Amino acid sequence: MTWTTNLKLLPRFTLFDVEKWAEDGCRIPRAVLLKGYSNWIEGYITDIEVRKSESGSVVRARAFRSMRKNDAPYMVQIEFPSEGSFVIGESKCNCKAGQGQCNHQIGLLYTLAHYIKLEYKSVPPVVSKTSLPQTWHIPSRSMGLAPKPINTVKISKLKPPTANPPQTIYQRSSHGVIPNMYCPISTPLPSDQFANDLHENLAKIGSKSQMYKLLQASKTYPVDKVATEFGHLPHGSALTYQVIGLPFTSTDPYPPFPLPPQPCTFSTSLSEKESIFL
Repeated sequence: MTWTTNLKLLPRFTLFDVEKWAEDGCRIPRAVLLKGYSNWIEGYITDIEVRKSESGSVVRARAFRSMRKNDAPYMVQIEFPSEGSFVIGESKCNCKAGQGQCNHQIGLLYTLAHYIKLEYKSVPPVVSKTSLPQTWHIPSRSMGLAPKPINTVKISKLKPPTANPPQTIYQRSSHGVIPNMYCPISTPLPSDQFANDLHENLAKIGSKSQMYKLLQASKTYPVDKVATEFGHLPHGSALTYQVIGLPFTSTDPYPPFPLPPQPCTFSTSLSEKESIFL
């Protein structure tokens, strides 16, 4: 039998059937299922072809790589031994995890279930941009983007539907990008106390490290503090402009141009001992 794009040769199944087969039958990890769902949503599955076998059908497709874009796509193949029921036979993929059920095979199953739900009789062709109407008058998606503190950025992941979804508890999220690691330091950060204690401990052991020199210089030339969600931090640090709590306004007037000559009070050449600490 030759390869075609006829979807009538496939058994009828839905996204929930794929979920049930993956969780109950094969016990595929949730991370693999999410990656396969992402492969379908982002259009990584392409060139789908179907061929009739002795008792069922065989599907093959190509799956683009999510990281190495310039490498050749993976070749995915799934066998359906029965025409009427949703049963997965032999499946393979030339990726490293292709001997089992990899995320590329899951993405192909999601894509086929989507086509079946839309009642497509054949695989829809890929339309090139030159065949579509011009979109020059449509504003770019990036025109509405503006810089903002990182703790106000909202990040959402793709979540596939589940066969038995749990009861949804609606709760408004007010967090931005936060670390998953445990942070033993309570907020506001004791930046001044920590710097003083570190400076005293380094002085006791006679340290000549670069950190000690920076702490010593900060005591000689103190810097302004900025109010943030983590407390008052030195102006110019990363936290002062990423998680700023109060607007920072400078009252110093801008100097006229050209700038007057500035005295050079530092040396760009490091001694042998100083270069050790770099």
